[in-house]
Amino acid sequence: MTSIMEALCESLVLVQKTGIEREHFAEVLNAIFRSPLVESYCRLLLERRFDQPSFRFRLGLKDIRLVLEVADETTTPLPLADLIRQHALEGLARGMDELDFTALLRIVEAHAGLDGSTEAARRELPR
Repeated sequence: MTSIMEALCESLVLVQKTGIEREHFAEVLNAIFRSPLVESYCRLLLERRFDQPSFRFRLGLKDIRLVLEVADETTTPLPLADLIRQHALEGLARGMDELDFTALLRIVEAHAGLDGSTEAARRELPR
């Protein structure tokens, strides 16, 4: 599920940078995938309710570490999981450990130069 979150965060950041409304893009995603999981994640990301965790950031990192441990034991490369681990570590370094894992959006936004571009991002991104 963390891979889905990473993909959604990257997609929402990209569409914002191209001038497309995130809400419109989420509607398109929901129409294409018709997945309760995608719909729920999109809603949480758009609402930016990171301080109401249902899956804490630190627990997401723990799960990713477990997956990567099995990957190492089975000699299975998982480059996306490695990327998500790096993003999760950065989130913990920024003090996001008790926020919801959807706060991954803040990390992806920061990497894209959006951490100071909106009032919401300025208020939310720990410095």
